[in-house]
Formats: sequence, structure tokens, C-alpha cells
Amino acid sequence: MPVPPPVPPSNRYCLTRYAPARRAPGAPPRPLLALLAPLQALPALLLALLLALLAPLAPAAPPAALATAATAAAPAPSLRFKKLGPLGDDEPSMLSLMQDRKGYVWVGTHTNGLYRYNGYHAVKYSNKPADPRSLPHDRVSALFEDRRGGIWAGTQNGLARFNPASNDFTVFAPAQAPNNHRIIKSIVSDGADGMWIASWGGLQHFDPASGRFAVYGHDPARPDSLASNDINALARDAAGGVWAATWPGGLDYLAPGASGFVHHQVDAAAKPDARGNIVRALQFDRQGALWIGTESGVLRWDGKGDWAGRRAVAAPYSRVTNFYVDSAGTLWCTTLSAGLLRWNAAAGRFDQFVHAADDPNSLAGDNLRAVMQDRGGMLWIASFTDGISLANLSSGGFTRHVPFRIDSRSMPASNALLSLARAPAGRVWLGGNVGMSLYDPASGAVLKNYRADERRPGALSHNIVYSMYQRIGADGSAAGPLWAGTSNGLNRLDKPDGAFRVVHFGNTASDFINFIAPGAGDVLWLATGNSLISYNPRNDARRIYYHDAKEPSSRSVNGTSAVLEDRAGRVWAGSEWNGGGLDLLDPRSGKFRHFRHSTDNAAGLSDDNISSLHQDAAGRVWIGTGKASTWCSTGRTAPSPSAPTRRPCARRRSWRSATTPPATSGAAPSPACTGSSRAAARSAISPPPTA
Repeated sequence: MPVPPPVPPSNRYCLTRYAPARRAPGAPPRPLLALLAPLQALPALLLALLLALLAPLAPAAPPAALATAATAAAPAPSLRFKKLGPLGDDEPSMLSLMQDRKGYVWVGTHTNGLYRYNGYHAVKYSNKPADPRSLPHDRVSALFEDRRGGIWAGTQNGLARFNPASNDFTVFAPAQAPNNHRIIKSIVSDGADGMWIASWGGLQHFDPASGRFAVYGHDPARPDSLASNDINALARDAAGGVWAATWPGGLDYLAPGASGFVHHQVDAAAKPDARGNIVRALQFDRQGALWIGTESGVLRWDGKGDWAGRRAVAAPYSRVTNFYVDSAGTLWCTTLSAGLLRWNAAAGRFDQFVHAADDPNSLAGDNLRAVMQDRGGMLWIASFTDGISLANLSSGGFTRHVPFRIDSRSMPASNALLSLARAPAGRVWLGGNVGMSLYDPASGAVLKNYRADERRPGALSHNIVYSMYQRIGADGSAAGPLWAGTSNGLNRLDKPDGAFRVVHFGNTASDFINFIAPGAGDVLWLATGNSLISYNPRNDARRIYYHDAKEPSSRSVNGTSAVLEDRAGRVWAGSEWNGGGLDLLDPRSGKFRHFRHSTDNAAGLSDDNISSLHQDAAGRVWIGTGKASTWCSTGRTAPSPSAPTRRPCARRRSWRSATTPPATSGAAPSPACTGSSRAAARSAISPPPTA
């Protein structure tokens, strides 16, 4: 399929929404990056973003701790899977995958024939007994593209060449060969114009130019003949020699130009293992090492030393069905029951990806048969039972964490998060609808759970945890207690194994603590259900700010969803649900100034519903609204007015320059705001136009 051009560095973080047009069945392929749906769960993205930000701040672990972490079940590097829809009206059991040089993806199936997919529609090819030019069998175990772009399918009834001009097939099979010679399991290039074919009727070499086969079979009278006529997999080494996985066990090697085979046992002589000697998949990596997939795991031979130097690689106990090396040289492995494996060379182990019922972005299923990377960077994983899963290998920067798993829960838990906060030692506090937890990103473990319990003194006051905050020192240690805002008051926790102390604010609505922001002198600013509260834990002093219709300098509305004290000591506040725009409090006077959306002011707020506030390193305050992300100059901490500030807009490849107004003395200046459109919050990767 056509390859999208590289995203310019300045645009890599600019997101757009893309609505694909419907295309006729004969249309050329669309870019496969467009198959990714918009990012789905904001809480999951929030968690990934926070963990990415926290990683550099975590204290360095001692070598022993690092060694322990390397052997623990740490989260695998990020992959977000999306299931491809049915191929036409079908969702068949799949056996093979290939993308040709024109961009079409070919899918071979167990009983449904062969599909050619253009990114919109699938064309199905199946066997028609009365038509000799149809696909010879509906089981397609192998796919191959030759150097001239010819498409070949290895079926249960011979080798089929696709004829694009006539949209049909020509079938080839050796005239004389052992039984089952038409059952093809694997095809690899011979390094020139021909191909090696693994069949259940011997090893075959085929020359497309002449249509001739050379067949290598088992001969009981010749010890150096093929050990068995049933071959499951093939691999060709750099010298041109061919490795063949024979059934029921072992590997045979045919050196370049030789007519006899060298036989190799895969299992160790000192510890025989019949299942470990049944080879199902073979692959040479870029370093020349041979990877061997068996009924019970993976072995690796460096390809240079003595055969005795082969070693078992730690992997799940499962049949290996296929190997694949992607464009970055990474080895992938599909299994019968253990999902997808990715070789982590730095750690010397496999990362494992499996289906999880409580993670909609996990693999669609664990019974996998083929994997390949398309030219746009998308990884395709074909399963026998659950269709095709896609993962974008071109995207990076985030690591997905799924703290709670259904199969390991001992109490109610949910990955739908409402709040996050830094915790000591690089850990993270997680808050949701069923309590809160302390999570360790390094090990992927939930270290402790906290639940409300009216019968237990010192328990969390409510299981709905909207907000959390803990001050962390430069060394990564706690510099203050954890504060947790629930729907029933503010909770204080001085140490992870301690008891909670609850602070209430006189009415039910003010006990809904939507957000906690730190202020000067250990003051906490609390955004609540019907007020803005300044709370000083040192002396329990609190001041509550309400809307007063008779006082223009009071809050614009009662409810508060977001609050921020900037570096100048001013307090910004807004409500996502009540509207009212943005309020700016001068703590010395106790008076608010109000900023509201206006269609006549392009530099003003984009919307009056304020969901989030953040001050960046340049002193700008970023305002998240129901329609946009907007930034405001705070005046005293603004950048130089001569330096235009670039900010991402809704359209990909579209940036605007917004010059920050100069700082002024005296009263705080009116913020100069620049907003981006709503599309920035609903994002999908935008493909380039296609010809």
C-alpha cells in the first residue's frame, strides 16, 4: 500500500481528525495508518503521559534493584492494538499474510481461500471445482512475491501463480514426487529467481522461468537423504544453504550445490524432548543467528559456531507458529496459545502481548499464525480464531500500563482512572471509582489498594477519588503527605501504610473535591462541587469563595473543576460543568476578574467550560476547554515579545505564530489567549492525499 511521507519534526505532535471516504472495490489501497481509530480512553492516555513525564524524575535504582527489575514481569514496551474489521462479510481462520509491492495485503486462510485487501475492500479468491483457472484449494498456508512482483500462493493442492491481467491462477506441481507433494507449508526465495518450497511431499526447488521442479525426498537407502518428506518450515542462510524442519522431528541442512543433507537434532542429547524436537518455524535474523520455533518454545543458534552451541531462549511453553523480522531488525514470534512475542535484545528476553478481556487495546486473540509489517509501519497479526490485529510501530514515546487484570483481582478494580499523582520513589498514585492504589511502573505491580469502609476507622472516606496531590522532593522522596480529594471530603495520608484523616468543609457539595492544586506556604487550592476553597493544613484555616450575584468581583459560578496558582501568586479557576469562563483571583484583595468566550475576539477563550489548567516553563497558562486548548500570556512571566511562540493547531501541517504581549507593571494584564480547534482533542493520524 502507498507509504505515507514522513511527518515533519515540527508536526509530530499535531493531531487531526480524519474521516475516510468510501471507495469502490477496485480502488487502489489506502494508507494503513488511517485504519487506526481515534485515541479512545482519555484516562489511559493521561496515565501514559504522566508516566512518561515521571520517568526522568524517578530516583536511580542501585544495580541490584535494576537486576531484579529486569527479571520481574515489567510492562512490555508500548503497543496499542486495533482489530481490523471483517474481510467483506467474512472473518476466516487465517494462516498467512503478505503485502506486495503495489501495497495490497494478501491473506491466506484455513478454509476460506485467499483475500486481496486494499484498505477498504477485500476481493476473495476461492476454489471452483469446474474452473481450472481458479484457486486450486481454499487452504492457503504460504504466500510469496518473487523479484518480478509475481504473487504465489502455496495451497493444499499445489502452487498457484496469480495472473493479474486475467484475475485468475495458473497451477504448478511436480510431475513425479512423493505423496502429498501438493500440500505446501512454506515458500522462501532461493536468492535468485527461483524458490524453495516446503511440502508434505519433500523439499522442492521451483524455477518459474522453466516451470521445472527439483524434488528432494526421503530414501531409506541413502542416509544423507531428507530425513522425512513432511516439512513444516524453511530458512535460507547467507551462503544460500537451506534449512528444513522435518516432521516428526529435527532439522536438515542442504548446503549450496550439495545433493545430500546434514541431519541435526534440536533437543539436547543429554535431555531428550520429543516435543522440543518438532520444529514449526525458522528465521535468520540480521546478525545471522537462526531462530528455531518448536512445539514447546524457542531456541537460538548463532549461525557461526558448533551446532552444540544452540541454546533455549526463555519463552512461554507454547507451539511457535511463525517468525518475522521487521524493518528495524526486531524479531517477532507468533504462538498457538501465548499470543505475540517480541525479542527484547537489550534485556535478553521476549516481551509478551496477549489478549486481556479488560483491555480493549490488547490483542484480539492469542491463537496466532502470521505476522508482518506493512510499508507504512503497521504491524499485522493474523489469528486463527479472532481476525487481524493492527499495531502502529511508527508511533512511539508512550508506554501503556494496564495496572488491573481480571484474572488477578482479589477485589473490585477498574482501569478507568479519574486522577493521578506522583508518589515517592518513581511510583504513581492512581484514583478511580473503586478507590485508589499505589502503582509501581517499573515492575507493573499494584503495591497497595485503598478502599472506603465505614466500619474501619482510618479508611478512605469514599471510593470515588477525583483528585490527588503529593509534594515530592528533588531526591524523589516524599516532602509532604498525600492528599486525596473524594466525593466525601479531603483525605490526608502521611505514609502508605498509615491511616487516613478526613477534612470536611461544611456542606455536601463542597466535599466533592474535583481538583487539588498547591499554593504558596503549603496552602492547598481545592476545586469543589460548589466553591473554590483555600485550605491551610498548618492551622486548618480555610476560605471559601462562592458566586454572589450582587458582587461582580466574586466567582462567576459556584462550581469549580480546575484551579491553578501561577508563579506570580495569582489563582486561576474555572468550571467544566457550570460554564462561566475563566476567573482570575488576586489573593491580596480577594477579588476575581472574569474572562469569557466571545465570537468577536479571536484571541480570547475558545469556550466557557474550563476543564484543566497548566503553567508551562515559559510562564504561559494553558487552558483546556470543551472545544479547544488555549494558552494565555501571564504578563510578568511571559517570554520576550520579539520571539513568536509556535503552537499546534487543529490541522496537520498547520501552525500559527502568536506573539506574546510585553509584560506590564502594576496590575496583572489581561491574558492574551490563543486557542486551537476542537479537532485537536479528537485525534486520529491523518493520511496524506492519495493519487
